[in-house]
Amino acid sequence: MDTTHRSSLCHLNSLAWNGQQSSPATAKLDSSLKKNTAFIKKIRTSIDANSESSLLDGIAKLSLEKYLNELLSAVSEALTRVSKGPDVNAAVEVVSALHQRFDTRLTPFIMLYFAHFLAPLSTPLSERDEKDRLSKLKNLVILLMEFSLSGIFTTVDVMPEDELPRYLSRLKSKQLLMIVPCLREVLSMEFASGNTLSIASSFVKQFSEYLTKENEFLPEESRGFLLKLLDLYTENAVAMTERLYTDISSKHQKAQIIALKTGHIQETMEAEAAQLQTRFDKFQAFCETSAKYMGSRAPKLVTPLEQRSTSDAKVQIVSSSSKVTTDLSLWESDDAKKFYSGVPELSTLVPDAILSQGDGKTEDESKGTQMTDIMIRLDECISPKDVDKVVQDYWLSGLNNKASRNRLFRHFTESIEIYKFRNYARFLKINQSYMPELLDDLIDRLDKSLRFQMHHDAMTEKVILFFGELVKFKLIPIHVLFHKVRTLILNVDVSNNIEILSLLFDSCGRMLLYDAEYSDHTKELIALLGTLKDTRTFSPSDSQAVKIFLLSLYPPSVNKVAFTDGRTNEEKFMTFLVKQGLTADNYKIILAAFKRIDWANEINVRRIEEIFSKPEEVSYELIPEFAKIFRHLCIGNMQSSLKVHVIDSLLESIIVGLEDNDYRKNRTRLAEVRYLAELFNLKMLGKSLITTVLYRILCNSHKDNYPTPAEVCEVDPPESFFRVRLICTLLSNLSLLRISSKKVNSDLRVFYRFFDYYTWTKVQPLPMEIVGKLDDLSVSLQEQEQQFERSSNFKDSVERLQKVMVEQGLRSEETEEVEETEEGEEAEDEIDEIEVEEEIDVESDEESEEETDETEEESDEDAEEETEEESEEDTEEESVSESDPEDTDELYSREVEERFNEELEKELGKLRLEAMTSSKSSAILSGSGNLSSPSMLLKANSGTGSPAESRSGSDNGNRFTFLSHAGQKVAARALKLPENAKFTRNYTEETEKIRREKEAIKSIVLSSLQRSE
Repeated sequence: MDTTHRSSLCHLNSLAWNGQQSSPATAKLDSSLKKNTAFIKKIRTSIDANSESSLLDGIAKLSLEKYLNELLSAVSEALTRVSKGPDVNAAVEVVSALHQRFDTRLTPFIMLYFAHFLAPLSTPLSERDEKDRLSKLKNLVILLMEFSLSGIFTTVDVMPEDELPRYLSRLKSKQLLMIVPCLREVLSMEFASGNTLSIASSFVKQFSEYLTKENEFLPEESRGFLLKLLDLYTENAVAMTERLYTDISSKHQKAQIIALKTGHIQETMEAEAAQLQTRFDKFQAFCETSAKYMGSRAPKLVTPLEQRSTSDAKVQIVSSSSKVTTDLSLWESDDAKKFYSGVPELSTLVPDAILSQGDGKTEDESKGTQMTDIMIRLDECISPKDVDKVVQDYWLSGLNNKASRNRLFRHFTESIEIYKFRNYARFLKINQSYMPELLDDLIDRLDKSLRFQMHHDAMTEKVILFFGELVKFKLIPIHVLFHKVRTLILNVDVSNNIEILSLLFDSCGRMLLYDAEYSDHTKELIALLGTLKDTRTFSPSDSQAVKIFLLSLYPPSVNKVAFTDGRTNEEKFMTFLVKQGLTADNYKIILAAFKRIDWANEINVRRIEEIFSKPEEVSYELIPEFAKIFRHLCIGNMQSSLKVHVIDSLLESIIVGLEDNDYRKNRTRLAEVRYLAELFNLKMLGKSLITTVLYRILCNSHKDNYPTPAEVCEVDPPESFFRVRLICTLLSNLSLLRISSKKVNSDLRVFYRFFDYYTWTKVQPLPMEIVGKLDDLSVSLQEQEQQFERSSNFKDSVERLQKVMVEQGLRSEETEEVEETEEGEEAEDEIDEIEVEEEIDVESDEESEEETDETEEESDEDAEEETEEESEEDTEEESVSESDPEDTDELYSREVEERFNEELEKELGKLRLEAMTSSKSSAILSGSGNLSSPSMLLKANSGTGSPAESRSGSDNGNRFTFLSHAGQKVAARALKLPENAKFTRNYTEETEKIRREKEAIKSIVLSSLQRSE
């Protein structure tokens, strides 16, 4: 009812209470007995929205003065049946019209009827009568409030005092609205039973707006009383709800404990819990309504176990070894997880129309054949989809009838092949809702069999395993499952019980230990077993079996050391900049950020060294930007050691990668050589270092540092092509146009031929990927004015390699001859030769410098020079000096009389040239020599004779080795020359001269290093 109309009614009804007629009556009222009695009969029948207009018309036209008693009875009876919203509004209109017509002659007595009907009864009613009375009470309470808001019903004192019910007559103040004491009386009736909750709920829903806000229809005093009454009622209801929830939880726990002990559900306790649940639902529904409309608090539903854990709560240190239940712990594999947890609903496999048909009635031999085929297919299922398909075909074929289910039962119980049980269990899980009898019969059969085994010293594996498969699908009721486990634990000393328990946990132990529904019960029973082990006396075999069983459930675990990130914020920031912040466009910003870092802090410097030593942690496409940042950071005195450390670490990492040959680090190795190429392009590395690295990549770990087709190298087998990829990556990313040194270019030409030879030592034909990379390399080198082309076969590659090696060797001899004639440049050329041929030690903290003729051009970028062992170089120079034919002719042409020495020197010169063109078996790398020097590739294997002469001092003279070549054989003959021979003297003097010059060079280099430091 809208506020305006209610306000109008309230005003008219107030005038009627004061004896004023709201509208004059008609001139003549109809006093016909027939019409008056018909009206009373009609109003007794019902007061509703349909009869509202006719009733109002009768009240206005009929006399009714002589029939007030009958009218009172009829109205009171009709009002008890008014329940719907429109009918309530019609009742308000009709009673308002009666009140305005008859005022105090009728209304106080209607109020008195309400007061007596709402009073408690002295005698109990039957359940049916009680339900009918509660319905009428609910209607009258709603009407009572509506009449009070409309001004029809007022205070208690307007009713005859001598006829008031007891609960109203005892009121000290009768100036309250009638609704206040009446509602209090109704709500106090049998509160614990919850019968009046529906009355209170309807009252709150309909009148909360008038109760919670000030309004003109409800006096403030009465509104306050009603609010207090409802608040008190709600608090009691909340308390009752919480108490009932606790009682229900306790009942369920007790029933569960009894069920676990007996294996059967106690129907009496279940019935009691159901009654409590019904009451709880009523109270909870009212609390939710009151919280919604009145803003009262909601009940806190806590079980007794939770209450105890909360009250006994203590601060505890969480063990780091505690395990979080995950799918990995619940299932042994992903396949098992899909099989046991990914069970579809039957409605998704079979149309609802087929499921709703019920049992098939058709008796046909073909149905039996189809059923046999279904069972055979079910036995042969491998994947979960196979089982789902069998279920689908079972239903689509119309096989679901009692006979088919009986056949399935016999088939399941008689099967002895345990691998089929998981298929049976999944079949039953999918059909769980449509085959309850089959499932119950099967569980009962397994239950009885397990009981028999536990008490009769027997053990049937298939029953235990089938039971475990059903547990995995949660088809076994909890009380049945844990009754078996509890009985086995309590009787663990009985023969075979520990074996049955172990087999059961082997089958479904993960589910029992880690599933949320089972884990608490399982832990309690395992704790019980541990207590029994400590308190009960077992035989040695049983005690050992229990210990093994407990260890299998909770194996001892090694405590893991917790990882703590000990990096400072600056270190984390630097790592973030490179790993996540670097892009192709912002490297200058990141460079600026690195330059602002405190370089005086050793921790920061070490972190920077570590970051720039690991190019694999950066995106491969961003390695050029990464190298640019590093180059700029190396400029300056404070960062001088950064370059040395990073490049040394990089070279060492490359060598270690070659030795390990771990395929899991292939990306790291590719990133390292790409990074090395970018550093070379930025002039951070010396030109001579490139050939050193190239030879080291190909020859590392090979016998005598020389790969051959017949050799099997563990870290570089013939079927491995990764070193080819490394070389292609390195050469493709090098900027070779900036190399102006003829010596380095000459070395690179030799290397290209050696690289071609290396590819032919691999398994042929090469993979298409490798062939493509070699072709790309050839194109890339041509663009840089370099030439690399593949040979047609292995023999061709060897011949080309020998040819370029001979050419390189002849050019070296011509260079030495020029150096001897130009004495003024002798020292400088010696230094140049040392720099070209010496190897950079990858474990040192310094880098080599460029050749002397390129030092002025790139002095700002070259690293400090460090000399290596010089025994190989000395040997090579001695070999060249001894084997130079032109020098030999010049030395011995003056001494014709010493024919022996002259012939010897000529022979040595010839052998020197013959050694260069000897077979490929005599051209290998020296194991500890300089890989970047082409002359080292001309040394022969020590097993077949070396072209380099070896000497040893003795008391009688100096020993030399004379080599002779006859066909494919090389013969060696030891010669001893006297010390006074001219050949010996010249050789000794030349060797001493070279040694002194090298010592002078060493002292110069060391002194320059000390000055720079």
